[in-house]
Amino acid sequence: MSAVPAWRFSIHGPLPSRLPARCVCVCNHRSNIDPFVLTRLPWEMKFLAKSKLFQIPVVGWGIFIAGDIPLVRGSARSIKRAMERAAWYVERGMPVLIFPEGTRSPDGQLLPFKDGAFRLAIETGAELLPMALSGTEHALRKGDWRPSPARGRVAVGTPIPTVGLTVADVPKLKQTTAAAIRSLVESLHN
Repeated sequence: MSAVPAWRFSIHGPLPSRLPARCVCVCNHRSNIDPFVLTRLPWEMKFLAKSKLFQIPVVGWGIFIAGDIPLVRGSARSIKRAMERAAWYVERGMPVLIFPEGTRSPDGQLLPFKDGAFRLAIETGAELLPMALSGTEHALRKGDWRPSPARGRVAVGTPIPTVGLTVADVPKLKQTTAAAIRSLVESLHN
């Protein structure tokens, strides 16, 4: 069941048999409704979200109460606080989801990844869990508040270990993860 009757959300393919003890989830970003689709997965996660979402009545209250993590884009102080909070969750076994593109893709192509999720995984000894979404861009188009019919699907990949990696390995880790997410996106279109 979704919030809008014209929306249909589903999980595509198998899920990991176990979640890593420390886990940073990373996913492409297509729409403001992406977190709602991802909550269909059978585990709890905390989301890193732009702080403006916390100011929206009802939605903002819900994500605040859920313990999601606000981030003011472009504020070094806010980013530092948000990543400290994310590390606190990860170190205690709570998965944190970060959209590494930092914003929604206007055309469905992966945007360049920011370093935060990858540094967090390395610094906490977490594994990265790649995920992919498709179809959500039709549900709530960027710049439009009116819902449209959509069939959103999510696929989950294989955890990527970070054991032995250092911050110098972030570029390679971003490439490996981007390739995994692209492959998952392709699987959603087949």
